[in-house]
Amino acid sequence: MKCLFHSKPMLVSLIAASSVLSACGDGSALSSGAGAGDDTLDEQIAASITLLEPFIGVFDLQDDWMGTTGDEAFLAIRLTDNEGISEAVLIDFDDVDNCIPSRQSTGEVTKDSFSDRIFLDDILQFSQAELALDGDNLTIDAADFFDIDNDGDTDEIVTTSAVRIAVMENDLGDPC
Repeated sequence: MKCLFHSKPMLVSLIAASSVLSACGDGSALSSGAGAGDDTLDEQIAASITLLEPFIGVFDLQDDWMGTTGDEAFLAIRLTDNEGISEAVLIDFDDVDNCIPSRQSTGEVTKDSFSDRIFLDDILQFSQAELALDGDNLTIDAADFFDIDNDGDTDEIVTTSAVRIAVMENDLGDPC
């Protein structure tokens, strides 16, 4: 009778299967393979979700948020995903046609990896913004690269205020 392990194809198959199985973490104190660091990552995501949850909602930006009186706009911060990131949407109401534009600026709200600071990124008007929340009052401190206050100075930090409103994003108006 021939030994099973002396067959070269079978031996190669066993080594390959062993390699695949050893890549999985077993949850022990010594993490290795694909499971390494999963607990730490899960804790970071849970912390992000907890810190971002109060920011979820629709905020009415202050009347002169772009340096023009009467310019109506909203910032919607959507539910946090499984990666610990919330999508943000800047909705600049079209005052001429009295509607919500179909093209909106979108960005991300994230927790800083090293602190409990909350950041808004990828919305041009609120470049490199830090968010703070006091009850229903949102403060946005942003680098003024877009000159949203129309003062000709793009090397400053501007502060924009917004108040959470009790409506859903799709209740803001008809699309253009």
